Amino acid sequence: MVGSELNTMEYKFQTIYPHLTRFVQEFGWIEVGYDEDSPLTSFIRAVNIGGMVWEGKDKYDSFEDAFGILASKPDLNAAQKEPFPPFRLK
Repeated sequence: MVGSELNTMEYKFQTIYPHLTRFVQEFGWIEVGYDEDSPLTSFIRAVNIGGMVWEGKDKYDSFEDAFGILASKPDLNAAQKEPFPPFRLK
């Protein structure tokens, strides 16, 4: 994928899902897909350093449905009071 295409995709995601963009930039990460070696069956999950913040359903009709439901969770950013502390080597 060419850099400008990636920048366009990133911009679109940030525009459509600002709530999720902030979560990923400041609090945690989003896992999408299935892991056959995991006991989790959800298709999409929001996770931070403390563990599972939110776990979705096993199946969705589309990616848009999955991300839309995740983005509708108002307490997602409240899952952690402070952003991750900066990483420092000692």
